[in-house]
Amino acid sequence: MNKVDLVEDKKDLLKVAKEFEDLPGYERYFMVSGLKGKGVKDLIQYLMDQAVRRPWDEEPTVMTEEVMKTISLEVVREKMLHHIHQEIPYVIEHRLMGWKELKDGSLRVEQHFIAPKQSQRQILVGKNGSKIGRIGIEANEELRSIFKRDVHLILQVRVAKKRSA
Repeated sequence: MNKVDLVEDKKDLLKVAKEFEDLPGYERYFMVSGLKGKGVKDLIQYLMDQAVRRPWDEEPTVMTEEVMKTISLEVVREKMLHHIHQEIPYVIEHRLMGWKELKDGSLRVEQHFIAPKQSQRQILVGKNGSKIGRIGIEANEELRSIFKRDVHLILQVRVAKKRSA
């Protein structure tokens, strides 16, 4: 249970924990306050005790293409959230449309933002493309740093197609 620091009467926590006792799959429960760091060491120790030592399935220093794709989406989304300070980012769909390793070793990454409304598209694009341009520049710099190679990041913002009834 997380955020236990927000519960005023700690007896309530014990009542909730008691309800979980008989459920299948529950071996133990932990009362944690991530904010205050309470109970975190116990949880980490339990997880370490449960972990099975074995060789890595993947080379730990090598990034798979799937991991790189996920990182590219997360970096761009983070930059978008940083620049758009309204609720709009949460209704915008964000997709990886293209991923290609070029002959020179660089990456060509194409991502699309799909806004439900034209007005939301305009906010994300900014005046003369300034906002999406800034997002692209900052994301591109971070991706180059992470992937240790040139990245050609292409961002496109469009409005979702109306669905016919």
